[in-house]
Amino acid sequence: LVWATRKFKIINSWDVYQRTQDLLYSTITKQISAREHKILKQITKTRNISEQLAIFEEIIKKCR
Repeated sequence: LVWATRKFKIINSWDVYQRTQDLLYSTITKQISAREHKILKQITKTRNISEQLAIFEEIIKKCR
């Protein structure tokens, strides 16, 4: 990647941390909401993963 070779000066590491966490949580919650069955079958053998993710999604909604 081109940007990976550039040298950046991080002025506020806390801001970078918060933005990174926000992106991480946003990405995870989108994946939980999507519950793509083909992908879930590839990454886990848990039989009721869709139901577990639905329950987890409700917990996340309460935390927002």
